[in-house]
Formats: sequence, C-alpha cells, structure tokens
Amino acid sequence: MMTSTTMRMTVFLAAVAFSACSDQSTDPAVERCEAQTASLLPTVTTGSSVIFNWEPQCGVMMLGVEPPDSAQDSSDRWFIWTDEQTWGSPEQANLIFPPVTYGIRPAASPNSNGPEPLLAGREYDLILWRQLPMGRTDQCLNDSGTACLVTLYTFVR
Repeated sequence: MMTSTTMRMTVFLAAVAFSACSDQSTDPAVERCEAQTASLLPTVTTGSSVIFNWEPQCGVMMLGVEPPDSAQDSSDRWFIWTDEQTWGSPEQANLIFPPVTYGIRPAASPNSNGPEPLLAGREYDLILWRQLPMGRTDQCLNDSGTACLVTLYTFVR
C-alpha cells in the first residue's frame, strides 16, 4: 500500500515525465514547428523499408518521392496529399506528420499516386510541401500561393 508521501512523489514524477514529452519545450536546441516554418530538415532511413522523418516535426500537406530531374526516368514514384478541400487552411491542410513509411499512406492523406518500386542504389528526391498562412515573410524553395515547397532532399535507396 502506498503512503501519501509515496503517492505525492509518484504524481510529481509522472508530471515531470509528462512535461518532458510536451512539444512546449523551452530547450533552445529543440526547434519547434511554427505556422511560418518554411524549412524542414529531413532524414531518410533505408533498409527493408524506407522511412521519412523531419525536424521540426511539422505537418505537411504533400509528400512526394521521385527521381532527380537529371534521371532518365523522372516519373513520380509516390505522392500522397491531404484533402484538397482543406488547402485553404494550414491547420486543416498540414496533416501528414513524420515518420512516414514509403508506400504506407497515412490516414490523413486520402489521396495517393503510386507507390512504384524504389530500386537499390538509385537516387530519389523527397519532396515536402506545407500550407503556410497568408502574408508570410519566409523564403520557400518554390511556392504556389500559400503552398510552400519546404524540402527537396536527395537520398539513395
């Protein structure tokens, strides 16, 4: 049976552990996702599956994989995107969160093209688009209205 001191200590430790997992971190080394975030740093893990992750862990509206522009076969391998009806609102459009496994469409992305097989030893581009608020002041790699290309990252399968 727990004593009241033990119970208070357990509650305190649980609260500390929970706050450590919060995205409200004040640690300056932890970059937070903001509405204006227009640049994501990707990581791609290859092995039996290909897993895409990025920092900060912002939601995106579209994720694509295709060979680089210089490749002979430049057809898309896989594209997923959120419901186009939500693209006017960043909160409703940016619903694809990392990690994403190649070929497994997250529930938040009802639309997909592919997936086509990725060949070992070949280069591919990971492409991430975010919906950003109107009147933003950031610099996108490319944009189309409020849609912002935030990542174009080449990886090898």
